[in-house]
Amino acid sequence: EFGFTAPSKELKDKSLAAAGTVVYPSGMQSFTFETDTDAYAGMGDAVISSKRFAFDDYERSVLKEEIAKLKAAVQTGAPAGAPPAVPSEEGTDAGLIISIIAIILSALSIVLGTVALCRRPAGGAKESVALAGTTYGNTAA
Repeated sequence: EFGFTAPSKELKDKSLAAAGTVVYPSGMQSFTFETDTDAYAGMGDAVISSKRFAFDDYERSVLKEEIAKLKAAVQTGAPAGAPPAVPSEEGTDAGLIISIIAIILSALSIVLGTVALCRRPAGGAKESVALAGTTYGNTAA
């Protein structure tokens, strides 16, 4: 079904012969297989159980549930987990009003800043007055 081909008898015999040559350390706890429910020993560290799941399996099941909820939300047209929209009392959106006020204030500050930068010194002088400095050395040049 999944395109799996069983290994040849020769390869299987060679693998089993190699597994027979493995030397285990002394004091090693051997693994057991749980075939029926063993209420206390079934959760042991050295027990291989067909009922025990990995965290990845749990995580995938949670993701599948979330995807199913999102698909249902898309089909109904409502955002998943979002609260229903509540219209304001007067039918206007407060966020829209605040954003319009913010745009107007921003434009006003740009205009005022430009005027302040372009403003000339008092008396109509077109050039800025240089600051007087101290000269060192020969000034007769």
